[in-house]
Amino acid sequence: MTPTEKRAARIKWVAETLDVVGSMARYNFYLSTDDVWRELGLDRDPIERSWMGLVMATAAKNGLIVETKIILPSDHESHHGHPIRVWRSLVVAP
Repeated sequence: MTPTEKRAARIKWVAETLDVVGSMARYNFYLSTDDVWRELGLDRDPIERSWMGLVMATAAKNGLIVETKIILPSDHESHHGHPIRVWRSLVVAP
């Protein structure tokens, strides 16, 4: 994959995943990256797993979510219990 193709893939994956986070934030008071991974399903894995951090930071910058001080062990099999942050929705529907 060329750098241009990788950049295009990142832009597409981040935009699609940001839409998923926005939808989830409208119906959940709290969410984590594990929740987002489950919603995406295995067929939506990015080329770089670090792209999820970009998605969550962008969602926070866009006013959809805010980080909490809550840290939990990941239950995503490939993360081996690595600590992850819980995010609070700023747009949850009543």
